[in-house]
Amino acid sequence: MPNNGSARPRALEYFAFGFAVFVLLFAIGMWLGLSFIWPARIGAMPGLDQLGAVNAARDAQNQALQAHIDALKAGLQGNICLVDPKLIGPGGIDHKAPVSPGNLPPPKQGENKPKFKGDLADLLDQATVMVIAPSATNSHEFEQGSGFFISSSLIMTNDHVIAGAIPNQILIFNDKMPKPLVAQLLASTGTEATGGPDFAVLRVAPQPAIQPLALTSSVTQLQPVTAAGFPAAEESSDQKYEALLHGDLSSGVPSVDLTDGEISAIQTSELGSKILPHTAQISKGNSGGPLVDQCGRVVGIDTFEGVYTDEAVHLNYALEAADVARFLNSKQVDEPLLSDACSGAQPASPGGQGAPPS
Repeated sequence: MPNNGSARPRALEYFAFGFAVFVLLFAIGMWLGLSFIWPARIGAMPGLDQLGAVNAARDAQNQALQAHIDALKAGLQGNICLVDPKLIGPGGIDHKAPVSPGNLPPPKQGENKPKFKGDLADLLDQATVMVIAPSATNSHEFEQGSGFFISSSLIMTNDHVIAGAIPNQILIFNDKMPKPLVAQLLASTGTEATGGPDFAVLRVAPQPAIQPLALTSSVTQLQPVTAAGFPAAEESSDQKYEALLHGDLSSGVPSVDLTDGEISAIQTSELGSKILPHTAQISKGNSGGPLVDQCGRVVGIDTFEGVYTDEAVHLNYALEAADVARFLNSKQVDEPLLSDACSGAQPASPGGQGAPPS
């Protein structure tokens, strides 16, 4: 009889061998399909041709843009104007430019004053004064401000500088005068609210060697200006100033402080006064000092400042010189008001240096 026990394992071996052959053939078929059939189908999918065209167009645009940039750079190589820095003077006001006689006040009748010779810094240094006004109510207090000569015996300042001072004990200093002068209050507006008339004129013994400053009504927005005065914040670091406050004049008087800027605007205050916001730095002690144009003519009198802590803004204000002239004329002080534009200012010399702001 045949042995069925040995036939069954052999059939299983045949089945396993056949299954293995099937799996191998299936795998080969799948590999062939992925290699040849699917790439053709993927290449035929809609949108891929368009994406390739977009990328090609973008590359072309980038290449064209780069070529245009390269062409501009090449063109600029031969079209740059190079100026020798030595031929360019300093910007703004040149403090060392000579002052033209036409920008000074005309001499008073019977006055035989020597002709002023000097630059803007010289003019302001000798015409600007420190004003010390001892308090009438407290012997240990005083008000300090600035002022300027408008004639050989008259000094212009702010009313708030001398308000409350001991009559006839206001002291005037500058480093060009041989000794301090005692001033007498001639007239004032009376202290007004900020932005209103705030003027005072003082009388001193005639100083024939002093060249006064002229007033002008010619002022424009963005006009370069210089503020002159004795700001306490600046002077406090000067040993001469400290000695002066203690009555010691042996060391002399501090020099006037000059700062440059521009007229920011021409405004009318709520009280009707013309005010000039400007960028020339001033602080307490500058009150009453002159704000001058590049010709050395007074366009305004520095009077107050605005500090806005929330916005970290510091604004400087002067009262217009035309209002100063009207005040003087109302007090029977004949002070001419120049109206022509600044002329005769010498341009900065090539490579020259003006006096730097203090």
